[in-house]
Amino acid sequence: MGFFNWFRPKEPASQPQAAYTGPTYDVGRIDNPAELEEFLRGGNVTLSGKVISREASMKVAAVYRCTTLLAGVVSGLPVEVKDLGNTRDEAHQVSRLLNRKANRWQHGRQFRKQLEFARLMYGNGYALKVRTGNRITSLLPMLPHAVTCEQMPDGSLDYTYRDRFGREFKLTQEEVFHVRGPCFDGVTGQSVLGFARETVGFSLAVQSHGTNLFERGTNIRGAFTHPAKLSPEAFERLKESMDKFNGVDGDRAFQTIITEEGMTYQQMGMTSTDAEFVENKKLGITEVCMFFGVPPHKAGFTENQTSYGQGVEHQNIGFIDDTVSPILDEWEGAIERDLMPNELSKRCEINTYKLQRGDQDTRWKANRIKLEMGTHSPNEIRRLEGEPERPGGDVYYDPPGVPQKGEGDVVEDTAGNQGV
Repeated sequence: MGFFNWFRPKEPASQPQAAYTGPTYDVGRIDNPAELEEFLRGGNVTLSGKVISREASMKVAAVYRCTTLLAGVVSGLPVEVKDLGNTRDEAHQVSRLLNRKANRWQHGRQFRKQLEFARLMYGNGYALKVRTGNRITSLLPMLPHAVTCEQMPDGSLDYTYRDRFGREFKLTQEEVFHVRGPCFDGVTGQSVLGFARETVGFSLAVQSHGTNLFERGTNIRGAFTHPAKLSPEAFERLKESMDKFNGVDGDRAFQTIITEEGMTYQQMGMTSTDAEFVENKKLGITEVCMFFGVPPHKAGFTENQTSYGQGVEHQNIGFIDDTVSPILDEWEGAIERDLMPNELSKRCEINTYKLQRGDQDTRWKANRIKLEMGTHSPNEIRRLEGEPERPGGDVYYDPPGVPQKGEGDVVEDTAGNQGV
């Protein structure tokens, strides 16, 4: 019967549906059967003439890399539930659902990757909360394109979900876990792809041009010019001679061509228009990365910079601060709002230590400073490094320069008297 049998069926609409007044597209511009299929599946026609859908955009390497990178980074960080004293509650249902097992077929991080991917590509990630009493026992992801969200006059949200069998179900805000992308109305998010559609279409057009260029444009290697008319015998002799060199990669590949009867040879190259597509392809990669907030070197574009060194390290720090952190803030807020709304004494935090700990030498220097300054105990450092705790490792050392109180210390009272 499926997992959605407990949904309440949607009541029939009391009023007829309003006529569609949205944008229309010139389907006559589409002359490619594959692009027509993309259009019928919900794609949009761009100014470049390309039809862009979610599936088509993933054929652009920069889009694929940016989406998989962000979804992987967000889903790979541990979700922690803490009280106001910053103590972790590892047995909390949210920690169990989002770190270990979200539902019968997905572990927590796989579930989060799916919702983050939906948030990037559709603007919203949705999941149904399955309860046993007051406890949430499972989170079931819903297809983002099959969910509509509407705000009621009292400010609450109502969701309508159409499953793969065509059935419609009405859901309340208390039944849905909702992670949004950037939004204008605060209700439904906007996908990055919606804003980057023209850039992605441009990249696909450049990619198509490059394919045609190397398939046809560079097949003509050169041209012979004869001052008069070439006889059929001379033409066949020349053609037979040239066929020996075409497609040869061995010893004859770089031999010199000898012409006769005043014939000249001119090598053909790409035109400036054809050569410009290389620069256009680079521009498309950079602009896609800008829309997703991903440094180009993270998407594999390392031109004009080294892949190592301090500059890239600071770009990684900026990537965490400016791109990853706002995404995590949205996740933390959605978790607190939808999965633990009545637990005001607790908060959710996604730990970014894995991204910020740096190389081993820098990490151990930072750990030593934490121990010396007394901000962390040895066991806390070991937990951060993924090591088990050791007996007696919960002590905090006094910072350097702080007088040690113990036997034999001289203590001065308020009256100025000294004693041992």
